[in-house]
Amino acid sequence: MSDAQSIKLPTLSVVVPVHNEVDALPDFHRELTRVVGNMAVVPEYIYVDDGSTDDSWQLIKTFGGDVRRIRFSRNFGKEAALSAGLDVASGDAIVVIDADLQHPPEVIVELYARWLAGYKIVCAARANRDTDGPLRRFASRSFYRTFNSLSDQPIPRGVSDFRLMDRRVVDIVRLMPEKSRFMKAILSWPGFDMDIVPFEVAPRAGGTSKFSPFRLWRFGLDGLFNFSSKPLQVWMYLGLTTIALSIVIFIVIVIGYIVSGASVSGYRTVIALLIGVSGVQILGIGMLGEYLARVFIEVKRRPLYVVSESNVAPGSDNDWAHIRGELATFPPV
Repeated sequence: MSDAQSIKLPTLSVVVPVHNEVDALPDFHRELTRVVGNMAVVPEYIYVDDGSTDDSWQLIKTFGGDVRRIRFSRNFGKEAALSAGLDVASGDAIVVIDADLQHPPEVIVELYARWLAGYKIVCAARANRDTDGPLRRFASRSFYRTFNSLSDQPIPRGVSDFRLMDRRVVDIVRLMPEKSRFMKAILSWPGFDMDIVPFEVAPRAGGTSKFSPFRLWRFGLDGLFNFSSKPLQVWMYLGLTTIALSIVIFIVIVIGYIVSGASVSGYRTVIALLIGVSGVQILGIGMLGEYLARVFIEVKRRPLYVVSESNVAPGSDNDWAHIRGELATFPPV
């Protein structure tokens, strides 16, 4: 056997979450297999259908027997779909990428080259946000600024879920059992050497974005509350500041009465202060509710997702049963 024949090529797993992407999937899969097929790797393609209501699953089933397929029983969300893909990926390096072609598959070549250079995590970051409107650009900048100032796990600005991770990183991520998941921070949490590759966002190959403004708002709150306790500390300091301010006002009133006999007046001011303090209290209670709701979700210990159909055989070394708990169900293959 020659030296060239004895070299074992690394396995590159590509995890693709899918939700109603029937228009984009043919072009995406064609481009993905072309790019990865020309790389010196053993490819592994993993498609996770997150409860699509169109023909996405039927189309995925035509991609060939070597494609690993997982179909959820309903829509559990992109974060759950990414987790399922990572649970079954067996590669030495694992890429996660969207199916709408806004994440260009050719960037995988550069991500892989950086991994060969020694980086354990290589993130693809948008070079610019010219395709977004002014409001969305402002919201994105505000989110990253707020998140990184409050979170114990800062994330690079502009990064998406599109990234390559070393096998060791993915094994650590799989040990994180939380149900309320903010994958951008979860995938960065293990640490290790990280590099960033900029890319230009391409137009969608088909379909529409699944993230409405409200869903983006909830997504941002999930990230903040899941990875920071500082909002709770802020309300403690705000409460102390309010108490100190009330003491100062009380002292000023008493001194004014003693010195000049001025009577306390201005019920409008009192009402305004009461409304302001009440608003602060209600907002603080709402923030406590956000944390309590997440604790409530975690203690119920429900499965992160339920699989209705798959060609990934349960009982294999890399199945997801031992990670997601005995409640996860597996249909016949």
